[in-house]
Amino acid sequence: MQPKIQKLLYSFFGKYKLRTFVKGEIIIRSGNKKIFFLTKGVVRMFTNLKGIDQLTLNVYKANSIFPMNLILGVNGDKYRYDALTEVEGYFSPKKDFEAFLRKNPQILFDLLKRIYRGLDGLFMHLQALLTGDAYFRIVTSLIIYAKRFGKLNQDKITFDYHLTHHQLALQTGLARESVTKEIKILQDKGLVGYLGKKLFIYNLYRHCLIIKIS
Repeated sequence: MQPKIQKLLYSFFGKYKLRTFVKGEIIIRSGNKKIFFLTKGVVRMFTNLKGIDQLTLNVYKANSIFPMNLILGVNGDKYRYDALTEVEGYFSPKKDFEAFLRKNPQILFDLLKRIYRGLDGLFMHLQALLTGDAYFRIVTSLIIYAKRFGKLNQDKITFDYHLTHHQLALQTGLARESVTKEIKILQDKGLVGYLGKKLFIYNLYRHCLIIKIS
């Protein structure tokens, strides 16, 4: 995020009370009418489907703003959001944020760029889901996570938070046992490993799976 954009967002949202949430706590429920600015931590957007509990639809990092459809006035938000780590952020009334956007159109342009980046990840997930291949689903999810949350550390791409098999299952629609099986295959191929309990990805350039860490 550009420093100017970040400064404007903190200036606006800083007028409201700083909220904190513990890991696992619900941040936004369906029917919410406020805009949330995430300043610290990782947040998951999810929904419940028949036979699938809490299917993960998106994951947000610091400096994200959501729900996006509420920001753009596209129906009410029917999804829920919870904390994957300890979380801090601010809530703003929708009308106040709309007035802020009218005065600062560069913020809206920045949001549109975020939407496009999010769609790129969505299309990758859709392609993986349509193949029906568990291995491809897991690899796709790991690439998306690495691009958005990964940090390059010598020959490894690491994450600040614990990316679990359960989270990958909720992201891909697979059973947890299937995720564990595919992760084992990736380990045997020398693509992923563990530092303690934290999953990391080896530098995948040598395996032709190019991940650009921003």
